[in-house]
Formats: sequence, structure tokens, C-alpha cells
Amino acid sequence: MTDPEAAEPAWSVTAHRATSPDGVDTVHVVVVGAIDPNNAPELRAVWTAAVRPRVPQCLELDLTGVVFCGSHGVRSLVEAADACEAAGITMRVIASPPVRRVAAITHLADVLHIED
Repeated sequence: MTDPEAAEPAWSVTAHRATSPDGVDTVHVVVVGAIDPNNAPELRAVWTAAVRPRVPQCLELDLTGVVFCGSHGVRSLVEAADACEAAGITMRVIASPPVRRVAAITHLADVLHIED
């Protein structure tokens, strides 16, 4: 019998734009579940749409709900970092332990701007 509490969380990705109290125009993207080949394109589409047509000052990726990040997820995150750098957008990643582990193994923690 499967323990429902041990079940992997359902995949979801949402984005919203807000201005912080210090006036920074920020797009917040919240991801829950596993980033795998099936949904990495959706993640890419969400962050791409979130920074267009009006470019924010900051793109914040909240990955605290991510339980797995495969190579397709890493690729999407690196593409986000590259796009932000090219557009002059500050990128911040708030990562779960699985994302931190992948970033450490791939030596991409600095590239992905993972917050402590």
C-alpha cells in the first residue's frame, strides 16, 4: 500500500509580478514537483513569458518545492540565467535540497545564482 503523504507532489509552475517594498520590479516563478523532460519545456515557457514584453528588474525562481531536477531542468535553468544576464535582469534562485545537490554536482551554483 502506498503512503499518500510520501507521494511526489503534483507538478505546477506559476508566475506573478510584484514590486518589492524597496521598489524592485520582480517576477516570481514558483515550481513544485519534479522538473523532468515532460515539463521542462513548460517551465521554460513560463519564465520566458514572464520576462516579456516588459522586462523586470529581477526574476526570482522559487524551487523550494522541487523534489527532482534532471538534466532538462538544469538546461532550462541555465537558459534562464543566460537570458537574464543578456537582458540585464537579476536572477535569484531559492532552491530545495535536490536542486542544491544538482547545482553542486554540476558546479552551476554560481551560474544559477542560488541564494544561501
